[in-house]
Amino acid sequence: MSEFHKAETLASSAAASFWGELRLAQVKQLQNDLEITVGGVLKKYEAKMEEFDEVTSGDFLARISAASDEVDTASAEVAALEAETVADEAKAAAGDKLAKAEVFLAQLESQRVDHTKRKPRFGPAMRQRITALRVAHDSLVASLPEAFEGAEARERDAAAAQAAEEVERQTEEAAARAAQEAQAKAEAAAQAKEDAERAAQQAREAAETQAALEAARAVEEAKKSAAIEVRRGAAAEARAWPRGEKGVSLALDRLASSTAGDAEAEATAVGSLALVLGGLVAHPDEEKRRTVRFANPMFNRDIGRWPGGVEVLYAAGFRLLHRPPFQPAAKPSAQASGAQASDAHGKDPCGAWEDPLTAVDGLEAVAVLSEPDPFKDLDAWTQWFETVKTCAGAVQARADSLRKGPLKPPVEDAPGWAKPR
Repeated sequence: MSEFHKAETLASSAAASFWGELRLAQVKQLQNDLEITVGGVLKKYEAKMEEFDEVTSGDFLARISAASDEVDTASAEVAALEAETVADEAKAAAGDKLAKAEVFLAQLESQRVDHTKRKPRFGPAMRQRITALRVAHDSLVASLPEAFEGAEARERDAAAAQAAEEVERQTEEAAARAAQEAQAKAEAAAQAKEDAERAAQQAREAAETQAALEAARAVEEAKKSAAIEVRRGAAAEARAWPRGEKGVSLALDRLASSTAGDAEAEATAVGSLALVLGGLVAHPDEEKRRTVRFANPMFNRDIGRWPGGVEVLYAAGFRLLHRPPFQPAAKPSAQASGAQASDAHGKDPCGAWEDPLTAVDGLEAVAVLSEPDPFKDLDAWTQWFETVKTCAGAVQARADSLRKGPLKPPVEDAPGWAKPR
C-alpha cells in the first residue's frame, strides 16, 4: 500500500468515526494523524502536481535503439577484422559502414527534441484524488476544535460522574462499616452476657461439685472409719479365739453348724484345712505355706465362706493381718498356678469373692503364721511346731471321720489360695 493510499484510508476512517464518542486522547491522536501523516503526504503530492515529465514517443525511441544496435554491430566487425589478416579493402568497407551508422545515430539524436513532449507528473484521476484528499483533510481539521470541545466536556462529565460514584461508594462503605461496628458491638455485648452467664453457671457447678466432693469425702471417711472398726473387731476376734486343740474343736463345731445340710461342703472345707495344716507340718520352713489370702476365690469357695473355717487357722496360730492387695506375677496359666478356679466356661464355680472393705481402705485380709527362729529360740520353735502339729492332727481326724477313711498324704505344693506375698 502506497503512502498516499494510506493517507486516504486514514482520512476516510477519521471521517467515518463517531466524533461525539471520542475521548480527548483519541482526538489528539486524530489531530496528530491529520497534521503529520495526511498533511505531510498532501504537501508532497501537491508539490508534484506542478511538475512535468519529458516524454519521447515510443516509435522514435525504437528507431534510436535500432540505430544504436547497428553502430554496435559495425564496431564489432571492425574490431574483428583488425585482429585478422585480411585485405585492406575489407577493412575499409567495414570502416565506412561504421561511419555511416554513427552518422545516422547522431542525426536521430539531434531530432529527439522534435519527438519529445512535456506531460504533467500526475494524470487527471490522480489530481482528482489529491484534490479530494485536500478537501477531506481541511474539513476534518476544521472540525477538530469542536471535537476537542466535545471530548473535554465528556471528560469533565465522566470525571464528575466518577467523583459522584466515588462519593456514593465511600458513603455506602461508611454505612456498611457503621452497621458492622454496630453488629460487632451487639455481638460483643451478647457474648459478654453469655460469658457472664456461663461463668456464673460454672461457678454454681463448681460449688455444687465441690460440695459433692466434700460430701463424698465425708462418706468415704465415714466408710473408712467403719472399715477400720470392722477390721479391728475382726482382728480382736481372731486374737481372742482359743489356741490349740480346744480352739480347733470349737472352730470345727462352728463349721459343722454353718454347713448343716451340706455334708460335701463340710468335708471339702475340713479336708482343705487338713491339707493346709498337714503341709505346714511336712514343710514348716516353707514361707508360702504360712500365708493364706482370704480374697482368693478358691479359698473362699472351700473354706472362707463358712463360719468356723478361718477360726481353725486362728486356733493353729495364724494371725489376721490387713495389707495392700497382692499382685502376683504373670504366669502362662492362671489355672495351673491356682490363682483362679474356673469351670469349663471360664467362670469361677462359686463366684470370685472380694472383700467389700478392700474397695474402702485398699487393704486385703490375710492369715499369717509366724515361725519362731529355731536358731535363736529352739524351745519356742518346738512349742510352735507342736501346736501346729496337734491342730493338724485334730483337723485330720475330723476329715477322716467325714470321708469315712484317711485322706491322701498332704500334697507337695500349697493350695492355690495359700501364696507368698
